[in-house]
Amino acid sequence: MFSFIHNKFFLFALGLVNIVAGIYSLSFYASQLSSSPVWLWIFIADCPLTAILFGLIVILLSFGIKIRWLSFLSIVASVKFSLWTIFVLILSGSILPLWWVALVHLILLFEVIVFFELFDFRVRDVLLALIVFSIGDFFDYVLKTHPLMPKEVLLFAGVFAILSTIFLSITLPLIFSTRVKGNQVNVGKRIPFRREIKKKRWGN
Repeated sequence: MFSFIHNKFFLFALGLVNIVAGIYSLSFYASQLSSSPVWLWIFIADCPLTAILFGLIVILLSFGIKIRWLSFLSIVASVKFSLWTIFVLILSGSILPLWWVALVHLILLFEVIVFFELFDFRVRDVLLALIVFSIGDFFDYVLKTHPLMPKEVLLFAGVFAILSTIFLSITLPLIFSTRVKGNQVNVGKRIPFRREIKKKRWGN
């Protein structure tokens, strides 16, 4: 559908943009990071680290390198934290004053949709995602490493996070298994896709 996603120069440039954006957005977590142990930082700055990870995945794709389990974690994280952020902004009444935050997360969500066809997965990747994001939810809402937010929305934010971990880890693979798939192409070459519905094997 989007033939430009197979252009290695475009992939590399987009990956750099995501990494730079993710590093810059770490500044919004500065006060929370500075008051927390370093080993907890990975659980605090969820969104910036998600953008950085997705950028690294895209750059690796530009070199023809695909790490399936890491790619799947990146996809789930991008969708989960994009939807979670927009949900919390709406719930807290901050969607209008912080419209640009919502826009940035919508862009990250759109990137996943655009690059959908470049990824595949295995069953164990689904199990890994459930474990990784369940641990993240535990740290966020039991050990309180979640981003700063109004107390009145905390419970709803936690329920949304936990449900999205389960829902996305299971439903995204189902979407993958029935997606439209075209001819296999090399990154950087533009070849017209032959569209056909193909059920995807989970193994191998």
